[in-house]
Amino acid sequence: MDSKIQASKAKSTRRRVLEYIIDETMLKVGSEFVWLWVATEPENRQILALSISLKKETCL
Repeated sequence: MDSKIQASKAKSTRRRVLEYIIDETMLKVGSEFVWLWVATEPENRQILALSISLKKETCL
């Protein structure tokens, strides 16, 4: 069987981001805590970066 896979190029445009908003939030999901970090551009409301991680339990 001869099959060819054609790669497609993703269109990308570079823009200078002059301002951004960072939101850091800790959520409780079931019995676990999840740390959510999001950077957004306010003008176009685009997500620039996103990070989700589990928070290790600490004694307070």
